[in-house]
Amino acid sequence: MPKGFVPLRPDGSWRDWTLLQFSDFFRMRLMAARAGVWLDADVLLLKAVEIDPAKPYFAWERPAPARNSVLYLPPDDRSLSRSKS
Repeated sequence: MPKGFVPLRPDGSWRDWTLLQFSDFFRMRLMAARAGVWLDADVLLLKAVEIDPAKPYFAWERPAPARNSVLYLPPDDRSLSRSKS
């Protein structure tokens, strides 16, 4: 993994992060690196998806709110500002 891509603690480790925390951080870093759209392995697309690169995109599961199993954030999205550091 590229240096600076992993959420390091002051001692250089990330071992105290849960897998869920790390996967969320990893997705945000991918968005900050302009890596495209994130789809979890269990997402089934029934038709082509066209995303406006200027707008964020999230999955919707009823009745739950937005999830990050499907995620796209524009590179200038303000939610990415902390994940770039």
